[in-house]
Amino acid sequence: MALRPLIQKALSNCPDGISQLGELLSNRAADDSYAVFMSLQGIDVIFNTLQGQNDDLTLEAALKVLEEVARNNDDNAQAIVNHSALSSTLQLFDRTRSPSVKQGVVILIAILAETRGKELLQLNVLEYLKVALVPTQTTACRQAAASSLWHISAGEGEPMKVMMQQDVLPPLITCLHDADSLVLQRALGCLANLALFDAVLLTHKHCVPACATLLHQSKDIDVQAEAAAVLWNLAGRSPKAAQELLARDQAIAVICQHLINTPDLRLRRSCLGIVANLNNLPGASAAIMAEGVGPACVRFCSPDNEKEIRESAMVVLWLSTTGGTKDSQEHIARIGALDVAMDVIKTADETHPLLLPALGLIENMTVHFSKPLLGYGVLERFNHYMGSSFPDEIRARAAMGLRGIAFLGHNLETVFDASRELVIETLKSNLESDDLVNSCSSVLANLCFTKNQRILAWFQDILPDLVETYDSAPASHFAMLVVFFNMALYGSDDTRATMRDAGVHTRLHSQMMDARSKDDPMQLQAACGIAMLVGHIESHPSLKIDARIMTMFRDALECALKEEPYKSVNSVPEALLKPLQRLAVNDDNKRIVADVCTDILLNILDPKYTEYSKGSDEESQTLAAEILAAVLFSTSLDKHRLERVKTILQHLQQAGSEPVKEQAALALFNLTEKPKSSSEADLAKSKHVMISYNWTHQAFALKVKAWMEKAGYSVWIDVDQMQGSILEAMSHAIEGAGLVIFILSEQYKESNACRTEAEYAYRLKKPMVPVKVNDYTPTGWLGALCGNKLYYDFRVTVAADLPADAIAQADAETKAGFMKEVTQYMKAELKRRATALKSASNASTTAVDSAPALALGNVPTDVKTLLAQIQEQQAALATQQEDILARLQQLEGQKSGCCAIM
Repeated sequence: MALRPLIQKALSNCPDGISQLGELLSNRAADDSYAVFMSLQGIDVIFNTLQGQNDDLTLEAALKVLEEVARNNDDNAQAIVNHSALSSTLQLFDRTRSPSVKQGVVILIAILAETRGKELLQLNVLEYLKVALVPTQTTACRQAAASSLWHISAGEGEPMKVMMQQDVLPPLITCLHDADSLVLQRALGCLANLALFDAVLLTHKHCVPACATLLHQSKDIDVQAEAAAVLWNLAGRSPKAAQELLARDQAIAVICQHLINTPDLRLRRSCLGIVANLNNLPGASAAIMAEGVGPACVRFCSPDNEKEIRESAMVVLWLSTTGGTKDSQEHIARIGALDVAMDVIKTADETHPLLLPALGLIENMTVHFSKPLLGYGVLERFNHYMGSSFPDEIRARAAMGLRGIAFLGHNLETVFDASRELVIETLKSNLESDDLVNSCSSVLANLCFTKNQRILAWFQDILPDLVETYDSAPASHFAMLVVFFNMALYGSDDTRATMRDAGVHTRLHSQMMDARSKDDPMQLQAACGIAMLVGHIESHPSLKIDARIMTMFRDALECALKEEPYKSVNSVPEALLKPLQRLAVNDDNKRIVADVCTDILLNILDPKYTEYSKGSDEESQTLAAEILAAVLFSTSLDKHRLERVKTILQHLQQAGSEPVKEQAALALFNLTEKPKSSSEADLAKSKHVMISYNWTHQAFALKVKAWMEKAGYSVWIDVDQMQGSILEAMSHAIEGAGLVIFILSEQYKESNACRTEAEYAYRLKKPMVPVKVNDYTPTGWLGALCGNKLYYDFRVTVAADLPADAIAQADAETKAGFMKEVTQYMKAELKRRATALKSASNASTTAVDSAPALALGNVPTDVKTLLAQIQEQQAALATQQEDILARLQQLEGQKSGCCAIM
């Protein structure tokens, strides 16, 4: 009999013909039966039947017809979803008490959800499905409901969001205790999908314990595979879930045993994923490797395994080396993982599934095995994979490998010579690629971690490119901040001047003050760079170090001294103490440095403080002592701190290294009460010219010394006068000086020793003559000390690029005025000495003349000695008066200019 009349008759007899219609559709294999049904508006007939019936058997039969039609093809399913009566049909779930009808509604939803899940959400199906999951519903109903949710959760974005908002998690978690395997599988599948959307919420719903139990105890390998998939996604997206899983008894052992022994590829792949994600947790890698996972993963990397298994196994090996100790990385090398990775990168093209994790593994191994890896030719392979023909992620990973080889200065020059041009060109031509910008900038940051002036000169040459990168590519910011800091830290004064001219300090200031990155390590890095560039310049507009930034300095220094990362960033004490020292030069910063950092500086210097694993080295202690000495020039401390400072400095003055002893002595000198002016006895002793200078300008200082000596003056200069205690020699030199010549320079202002000399001379009211040898204009304390004094400008004299005759002419002109002032000061000083000696002589004579006339035989021995000494002093004073008078007569006889002296 023809198909069309049969279907037409069944439709016309509805609702009585519903059962016959169902048989016709289910017994006909050919799609033409469904085509006929649709052409006869069969869907309308079925929906009309569902709206007008209360008979459970008829409703059940009608729902089965819709199920068969929906299963047939996607167009039919779409037609059902679009039908205006579908919503009221689904409401049958609430209206009927029949478990079969409820089951029929949910099965229809499950079939439609396979392709139309997102549209079904608009019909409030989630409320029906949550009820359909409760244990009192039929098994088939629960299976269909779990399947529906699984299909809907496969739709990314909005469907997952709606599911979370309508709180489908509690009934799903309840399903994890269901006895039916299919319900378990589908519920777990749904949870695995939702974990990709909101793993944190799933963690709060106690998902980890239930899934871990199923993985451990279930006998159904499909259930185990789905449970492992949930844990894989949770561990990858929720640190709390990963920690919870790691802390569970036997969890790691169970996962690792499944990974090694299961024949099911889905379960193995998921267990590999869990292990890879757990590897990021402290201590997890050692526990995982102890279960024998390493050798198993090496086996899984062989070409006879499935592609995804091979890739996941290499990822596990890669991540097991991330942040690993030398012992853990040696284990990876011993089991053959490094050999596997090297074999991959020797020949692999960009399509090889293991290339990316192999590059990552080798990059991690460079931390402890950079020299052996260089012998394997890894540098050439990294350069090869940075070629423009490879995808950005491969090129970026290769660049990170270069960064690893040059880490903390290891093999730095080798990488610099082989790769620098490739790195900078890759960076310049790929500013739109965050991965390449970040990785190439990181290579440059490591290459710049050096005192090698050849390398730093190259960085100075490419400074315009670096600034352009910083301005154009935000992904470069942190690494570029490191580059700028290292250039400022290790470069020359010329390098720092070039950086200031390029406006680097203004960019650093903007980063430091960026409110969006509060307490971010980038702000601290920017502050360090600013400190090295302009920290010494009084009241510089870019220098606004407040208590918050200084507290970051202190906290980061504390972490560096304990060899701990500061907010995930590692540093060394030197990289924080040097900027701090630079800031402490500036009087505007001394107070805040003292308030925030005094205690940590004292901890570095205190031999009884043992909490720091770093910081006891000479360089750190010298810098700490220098900072402390600098802040004590103009900062007072509370009584408790002051006593601790004195105790520690006195100890260091005896037991420290020579540089530490020197800085400790300076600090103590500045804490000691000193005379406010010279006494008459000091004036009587004044007999020489003192030259105060920074060693940067020693050659010119020696030239001035020669001028003075040629003019007949005795000269004190520390190049040959220092004996015994440096500070004692310096203080005696100032106290005995008739005149102090100080050679102005930026280095002079920044030196604690030079400041101590200058301020002590100023305090004793010694005549002071400032000499200028470069374009530096005194600021801060040195500017205040100079006041309105006339500078003697010897910039031409010290210029090396001028003709000899030009220098000689300028030399003579400047020297004439200079020596004239020196002569005037020394004449005045000699007169003061003569007056002081005359006063001292008269006082001695008076003392002797007024002594009672006693027979010397009756005078005690100590008094005899005193009288003899007074008589000797009178004779010496008389001789000195004669010398001074002779010298004054000589000076009076000279012309007002200085030609006769020279």
